[in-house]
Amino acid sequence: GGGAASSLQHFFVSSALLLSAWLVANLVPFFSELVGILGAAFGSPILLFYPPFFFLKGMAAKGYPVPMYHEVILKTCLYVFFPITFFVGIVASFNELANRWAEEGSPFDCNLGSRS
Repeated sequence: GGGAASSLQHFFVSSALLLSAWLVANLVPFFSELVGILGAAFGSPILLFYPPFFFLKGMAAKGYPVPMYHEVILKTCLYVFFPITFFVGIVASFNELANRWAEEGSPFDCNLGSRS
């Protein structure tokens, strides 16, 4: 059931999903570069930002002290390792994508030639 409003909503959601998939597939037609960009954008925050951040916030919210050596390690992850891995990873991934675009054609180009 649901009627016309439900069908219209389904149409717009499906169309938006299809359009976004088409856009990503044409902007990043190389799967390994897409995985590199996603890994750089989401991997370092998941591993090096969120755990120390939430641990420190949780300990502060409960009023528990954090030992000095734990705090040094956690803040090193937050303020040194996370920014370095995030920005170096993003730059390296987009650089690799730009190199592939230079070799095999820009996004939205129709490159029908054979690779040699």
